[in-house]
Amino acid sequence: MAEYEPNCSLCRKDPIREQPYFDEVCWVTICPLHGNPMIVLNAHRPEPTPEEWEHIKQVKDRLYLNLRFRGYMASMPQHWHDHLV
Repeated sequence: MAEYEPNCSLCRKDPIREQPYFDEVCWVTICPLHGNPMIVLNAHRPEPTPEEWEHIKQVKDRLYLNLRFRGYMASMPQHWHDHLV
């Protein structure tokens, strides 16, 4: 699967209301539909690697220790992301 898919709104990073964090593995934004933070894998894949997952958990704990991963991707299962609740 491609690392970037031009037809994917998460790859294009739109619409972004704010982006409080970005690095080589993932980025964080506020979900335009639900208003809660979500972490998005940079690569256009349905799952992060084990190393990426560890990194993502560290980012979540550093920025949103009191929130948890929702645990499913209903609308865009082809590009890993998870809402924090």
